[in-house]
Amino acid sequence: MNPEKQGPRRSRESAPEIPTPEDGALFGYNPNNKTYDEESIEKVLQNHLPEELERLRILSGCTKEQIELYSQYAMLRKSTLAEMSKALEKRRQENPVKTPAEQKLGVLMEMIEPEVRDAIVKIQDKGYKTYESGFDPGAGQMIGFMEKYFQHPADFENLKNKLREQDINLIIEPDHLRIRFKRMYSIDEIKQVWDKIVNALPDLRD
Repeated sequence: MNPEKQGPRRSRESAPEIPTPEDGALFGYNPNNKTYDEESIEKVLQNHLPEELERLRILSGCTKEQIELYSQYAMLRKSTLAEMSKALEKRRQENPVKTPAEQKLGVLMEMIEPEVRDAIVKIQDKGYKTYESGFDPGAGQMIGFMEKYFQHPADFENLKNKLREQDINLIIEPDHLRIRFKRMYSIDEIKQVWDKIVNALPDLRD
């Protein structure tokens, strides 16, 4: 397994109610385990069609503002991954040999989402090992770690409070850092958020 697997692990959420046949087909409803297919929902969010978004809003119980925000991030993710794919193909054709930094990471830089790329390099330099990063379902981002480095979430309260002032929730899990946005952020702005978080992490080499 590459130490830096790109893209979020797509979760499946339990259905709040039995959908209509039309909604079931649109959102990939599985009647056996009463779940929706996350990829089908992601496609609806990316397509940004008002009628489909309204159906998703009603089914999910989200507000119009929430659905619109999720849709905006889904479209941003789609365009970002499309640009990454082009850049990666170009890199493989022109210069496929890994640099020393890429050898340490185990992947070409073009395989890491741009908004979290610098953060991953800095995190590895601080002694942490990661295996996934980038967009998370909904209006979020995440970095997954190969070990449970964060056993004391209270250590990050000051950072969490500062990020709340920017309409950002920082979620600390033993082996994941997750951020949830309450408003739209650009790729460059997301990068700045990750840089701030990584700078606050203790250096494991000390």
